[in-house]
Amino acid sequence: MANRQAASQSRRWPGQSLVELAMALPFLLLLLAAAADVVGAFVVYIQLGNAAREGAHYGSLSAGNATNTAGIQQAVLNELQGNRLLGVTPTVTSSTGTETVNGTTFTYVQVTVQGTYQPLIKWPKLPFLPSAGPTGYPMQRVVKMRVIPS
Repeated sequence: MANRQAASQSRRWPGQSLVELAMALPFLLLLLAAAADVVGAFVVYIQLGNAAREGAHYGSLSAGNATNTAGIQQAVLNELQGNRLLGVTPTVTSSTGTETVNGTTFTYVQVTVQGTYQPLIKWPKLPFLPSAGPTGYPMQRVVKMRVIPS
């Protein structure tokens, strides 16, 4: 008897599951898109860091390489080759300088790589996120390495 009542109660609303799915699906898709955007932003941030590190590594190999801006930029672009998430060619700047640590003076090369992440969805302004602007979210990585003495 109890089984008949349970079976008859579950048959009262045959489209209930479909209505629940239709109500929850837009929220779930929005959540999926947000997760994809966050992951994409992290990937671009990591790729910019790797590219800046590669440019600084090239510059740190010798004093001549440290001032070779074109060579540093090419090293950065080679590292970013095939990157589809960035969307635009990054801006690469490099500089050299000296610093003294424990009485010893070292020459260093500093490489800055700037790029813009294009999100999948144009998100509204949220208090905890920077504004995306018309071109996306700007990102920057700076790497500083000592130049190997000759």
